[in-house]
Amino acid sequence: MEKQKSIGARSFAIIRQHFASLWLVAAWPHICMAVLFLCVGAYLRGHRSPGDMSPMDLWSSMDGLQRSGMIGLFILMVSLPQGLAVGGVSAFVWTYLHTGTVSLRDAFAVVSGNFARLLVLSVCVGTVTILGSMLVIPGFVAAIFTAMAIPIMLIEHVGIFAATRRGAKLAVSNLGTVAFSVFAAAAIGIVLVVSMFVTLFMWVMPNAPEWAVGIAVWTVLVVAVSLSQMVKATLLTNIYADASRPNA
Repeated sequence: MEKQKSIGARSFAIIRQHFASLWLVAAWPHICMAVLFLCVGAYLRGHRSPGDMSPMDLWSSMDGLQRSGMIGLFILMVSLPQGLAVGGVSAFVWTYLHTGTVSLRDAFAVVSGNFARLLVLSVCVGTVTILGSMLVIPGFVAAIFTAMAIPIMLIEHVGIFAATRRGAKLAVSNLGTVAFSVFAAAAIGIVLVVSMFVTLFMWVMPNAPEWAVGIAVWTVLVVAVSLSQMVKATLLTNIYADASRPNA
């Protein structure tokens, strides 16, 4: 019976059945970010002159406020696409689990209707995870205890603080499965990035023009990160579904 299947088996069955839709929901924020970076890079290359400062010289010339602004912008650009991806996939999977049918419109409607809260929570989660990642293990711990926050906020329609508290509590009571979901998703992303970059360095980058290298690099990152977050959000939503059953 379906209930007796493991969380992993049920999650990957959903991914196989709705792969294209799930990947699109997970990938579009990263595609938008990649296009933005490529456009900015193309503009800078077109207006670059020999007297322009290098990135390190530019950073050294900034004062404290400007550096803080750049760090904040970096956190936003890293965190928001991830939050939108995880939120969209969670909404898609939750709708499918409860109705048996789902469309891209359902996922995008949930994300757009909760965009402000999703933005704030994504930045909060991203800040904690990025700061923790500087010491590796604290970053992994932070990723585990904040992993359920975004799915819970969108599924239960609660506030940011309530979702964070409820997510941490759920992570503690399901520590093994939540940790496995985070680790498995990270492993998938790392394997994809390494394997695709090795292929690019061997076959594409040696003779490719600069603009083609940029597109290739961003394609690798978008594919790897979106697939990783698709898997993680699907697993986490199934964990939540099991935990929210009356007999759980």
